[in-house]
Amino acid sequence: MYNFKMKNKIGILFASLLLSFVFTTNTFAANIGFSIDGIVVTSTTAVINGKIISSDFTQTLPHIYLYVGTINETNIKTVSHIKGQLDQNTLNQPQNNALQFNELVQNLTPNTQYKYLISSSAGTNTSTIANSITEETGTFQTTASGTAVTETVAPTVYTKPVINILGSAATLTGQAQNNYQPIEFRFKYGTISSNLDDSTSFFPQHNSTSTFFGITESFQKEITTYHGQPLIDGTMYYYIACAKNTFGEACDTAHVESFAPKKNQTVLTPNTSGTESGKWWFKQAKDSEAKGPFSSIAECEIERAKGDSYSKQCFQFYYPLAPLPGQADKIDTSSGDSDCPFGNYLNILIKLFIGICAVLAMIKIVLGGMQYMTSELSSGKEDGKNNITSAVFGLILALGAFAILNTINPELLKVCLNNLPKAVVQIDIGGDSNVPFNPIQKTDLQTLGINCSETLAPTLSEQLTQLVAVSNSFLNKTTYSQTKRGTYDASKPTAYLDCSSFVNQVYKCVGKNSPGNWTGTIFNGGEDVTSISGTTVNNTQLKTGDLLGWKPGESKKYKGGHVFMYFGNNNIIEAHGPQEVINKSVEIKPLSYYQSEIKHIKRLQ
Repeated sequence: MYNFKMKNKIGILFASLLLSFVFTTNTFAANIGFSIDGIVVTSTTAVINGKIISSDFTQTLPHIYLYVGTINETNIKTVSHIKGQLDQNTLNQPQNNALQFNELVQNLTPNTQYKYLISSSAGTNTSTIANSITEETGTFQTTASGTAVTETVAPTVYTKPVINILGSAATLTGQAQNNYQPIEFRFKYGTISSNLDDSTSFFPQHNSTSTFFGITESFQKEITTYHGQPLIDGTMYYYIACAKNTFGEACDTAHVESFAPKKNQTVLTPNTSGTESGKWWFKQAKDSEAKGPFSSIAECEIERAKGDSYSKQCFQFYYPLAPLPGQADKIDTSSGDSDCPFGNYLNILIKLFIGICAVLAMIKIVLGGMQYMTSELSSGKEDGKNNITSAVFGLILALGAFAILNTINPELLKVCLNNLPKAVVQIDIGGDSNVPFNPIQKTDLQTLGINCSETLAPTLSEQLTQLVAVSNSFLNKTTYSQTKRGTYDASKPTAYLDCSSFVNQVYKCVGKNSPGNWTGTIFNGGEDVTSISGTTVNNTQLKTGDLLGWKPGESKKYKGGHVFMYFGNNNIIEAHGPQEVINKSVEIKPLSYYQSEIKHIKRLQ
């Protein structure tokens, strides 16, 4: 019996040690990973560069095996191009939980595609693939000649929805798989989804010595300008996320996100405290239940974008500290999802007010009745009677007004401030006149110091330089007037021009033909503007002398038609009102000043 017990104890002890060894070995091996950073190939060789990633290099160094075979071989573990255990001399010292290695594979066939497998086992000198714990696979192709070519592994990057939108700023977001390399990020953006012609500078989300290896990193950047100019209210912008490591840059061109900044509009990053605070929702249809909650607006926007949702953007509910009678415990704050959210709130208050009137009337009737019954004096009884009469009359007035209006038309009881007519204020910049324009004599203009030769320069580049010099010479020498346009007043002295006669006079002074008498005729022979991105209009770059603007009635912001000339360097030059302000009509402005109003362009011929 004793020997039997001793044998059992020895057996149990041996099994425990064996299980402990297996558990320790597997635990260590499970923490091993690989990253292939790049492969340098020639016609007959390949140098595979990478890292061994582990949370603990203090234990026995794992045995690493590299296997290479042609792309058509079904089992590359047993073919002739086996490279056994990696040369321990090729492994550098651990840095940031990673061992660098550079392994040479020789005797390859030129212009052939190969696949590789890199594998590990830990703690034992095992040479068979059966004990492999972790594997990494990939492909490469040898060159036709001896020239070396580097095949690299750039980061994997994803574009994410914008999280903050203001009238003057937007915060763009993205994610990237760092592929065990320190990486930097940037965003490309623009007003045309197929031509993202501006970008942020590269920035690191973490320090360059970060140990955030092998994970997906989130990053974001606030932008406030586009080509050096402030973001334009109401303009649609598009963007993609990009990331780079030491081997190259990758951009998520498959997913282009967009946003349109609007004044007084804010989409805030949520506060996640509380059970419902900070949660985001959207509606698939107008009268449908809100879908959610989502813990972040980015998560909500991703789901909303999957279909044609009624919500223009994700929104949050407002939770009153004390619920109101007749109102739900949460209030929809999205003006895009309710016909009249604030008006609906006021309608509830109206019903609540009538209810309060009924309660107060009943209280006054009761008090009046008590006064009538308990008073010995005839005057006291009269006061009680008057109180009852006043209360009943007030209650009838409140209920009667509601009943009468509801009977005539229930819509009369719906308060909706959204339906108030909008006040449209148009700025008077003078407009232009369709009165036939006769150019001012060049000698009169020269008297004012205006450069006017009426001789066309021989080359295009000289003509563009001439246009800048001539139009610039009109500054502080002309007065805006539609009735006197095309006249010279030596007593001031000044030249009277409006916007269309100004561009005509400039063209005349450089020897160009008249573009048209006024905006109606100027733009009849031009293009309708469908897209503007920086100095690119309709996918064609602006050049000095191009005319832009709108016809009468096409702008909600400005009265009349207007035309101005592109001046180069993102600037325009124009003549504008008010009328009769001596020598103050011509001015240089940035192109973005009128960008949202531009409807037509007539290019320099």
